[in-house]
Amino acid sequence: MPTPWQIRKRLLEVCHLAARKGYVAAYEGNFSARLPDDRILITPSRRNKGMLTSEDLVVIDQAGHPQRAELAPSSEFRLHTTIYAERSDVGAVAHGHPPYSTAFAVSHHKLCIDCMPETLVELGNIPLVPYGTPGTHELSDRLRDHLHSAQAFLLANHGAVTVGADVDEAYFRLEMLEQAARILYYAATLGGACSLDPAAKEKLSRTGNHT
Repeated sequence: MPTPWQIRKRLLEVCHLAARKGYVAAYEGNFSARLPDDRILITPSRRNKGMLTSEDLVVIDQAGHPQRAELAPSSEFRLHTTIYAERSDVGAVAHGHPPYSTAFAVSHHKLCIDCMPETLVELGNIPLVPYGTPGTHELSDRLRDHLHSAQAFLLANHGAVTVGADVDEAYFRLEMLEQAARILYYAATLGGACSLDPAAKEKLSRTGNHT
């Protein structure tokens, strides 16, 4: 099991990577990880993710109370605490506004990835969660209805959320989600993507090939 220091280091690296990739801009997005004592390490409010230092990351309890009063957690901490409370298998959460995924979210187009074997195996169904005001219980409550059926979620008129057993898995799923959205966007210019047939999907589910 990684130490709190190792988790903090990797979460910071992922924040910087997400900023370089353009998955977050200005103050957008928030990332978190579950600590061994079941507290949560989360990005701070109104800070550019590409400019964070290790000391900027905030430790909160399951109710969202920060360990240090002078550090304010992301205003969307409820999104994260809800996921950890509902999913004991989740060790990290990534929330960003990657352009192609968010384009699907703001246009209310469901992202159907059943044309790409690797992505389908890794992400499966991707729900489009109805709009809820960011930073409120409304959003986390609407996400809760879909939490147990997926690893990646589009938030209507907002962005994308992915979860994983650790920081790397949550982040890599965000990368995969954005790559799939970009491919489907391009495929639409060629007449649309072709889904795998049911027999191919069934075979894929049996083999569980993650490449």
